[in-house]
Amino acid sequence: MPPAKADRVHFGATVTVRESDGAETSYRIVGVDEVNVDRGWVSWLSPMARVLLNRKQGERVWLELPSGEEMLEILDVQYE
Repeated sequence: MPPAKADRVHFGATVTVRESDGAETSYRIVGVDEVNVDRGWVSWLSPMARVLLNRKQGERVWLELPSGEEMLEILDVQYE
């Protein structure tokens, strides 16, 4: 069965974003003991997850990085 679509980003979501350079990347929001950078699993406490939590598909968010801000567009939100 395919993952369920969701209205908002919450813990456990897999979120696909479009970065400002056009690249699309997926992140799964997990607990701190499940983090796996190679798989795109980020802690719910990470800066990436914090800007995505409670947002909706289609929204744009700003992620603060050491090199400056980057705009991300939320393309898809799914739950397994």
